[in-house]
Amino acid sequence: MARGEVHPIGVLSDMSGQADFEARSLELRQLVGKLRIEPEIVAHYLQSGAMVLAWMESTTDMLEARFRVPGGSAIRTDGTYYWRNDAARYVIEYAIDLRPEFITHASALDWQCPEVSADRVLEIDDFLTNSK
Repeated sequence: MARGEVHPIGVLSDMSGQADFEARSLELRQLVGKLRIEPEIVAHYLQSGAMVLAWMESTTDMLEARFRVPGGSAIRTDGTYYWRNDAARYVIEYAIDLRPEFITHASALDWQCPEVSADRVLEIDDFLTNSK
């Protein structure tokens, strides 16, 4: 693994702003209701991730406008995977499925998101901003 490298959890790792992310709504719709784990457990894990890239943009649910998330396009991490700040809301509202590798990873951690050091956050920030 390259220095700072992290992996996406799926479509909910898209680092685009709201307008560009909306172009992926069909892809997201195909994942609705396919999560095979309690959405609340997954959402708690996602909400516990360390903030890497903080954006001021507020996002609106692009599927049915059920919610808004301040800083929704910001990026969180557990040190191995990364995802959008609004990912937890999509999981709660729609049981959006995520990559099996991520599910296996988080399950192995007993759905307890690890603490990410400040140095690791900086490495990930550098990796994400230079690989986009």
